[in-house]
Amino acid sequence: MWKRFVDGASNSHDAWLGVVFTSPYELTIEHAIALGFPASNNEAKYEALLANLKSALQMEATKLMVFSDSKFIVNQVSGEYEAKGERMAIYSQADELAGFASMQNTFSNPLMIEFLAQPSIEEPETPKVLCTDLGSS
Repeated sequence: MWKRFVDGASNSHDAWLGVVFTSPYELTIEHAIALGFPASNNEAKYEALLANLKSALQMEATKLMVFSDSKFIVNQVSGEYEAKGERMAIYSQADELAGFASMQNTFSNPLMIEFLAQPSIEEPETPKVLCTDLGSS
């Protein structure tokens, strides 16, 4: 089973997302994403969740366990909290559409750094990978 740990944070200057993947074979991949648009802290956390779900689909993960430190996001995704505000409602629908409900290595941990120019809930754009370190082969 794939394990995913997600977090996002923003301030008045910028916003960053962090996603750590652990494969069923214990390979760990760290993924950092810089947001190129203003986002609230909750929006940044949702972007981290959506980035996680998109990568899980790309990696064809069949079983997925997601961990988040955001009580707000966890409760909103599970349906315990109702989305307030138009953007939060769109984020809430986006995680449903992404399929959230259904879803020993010797080299160093790969690190992917990505720049996300616009919110995931807007028109899709191909992300630009700024740096990729896949370790030694």
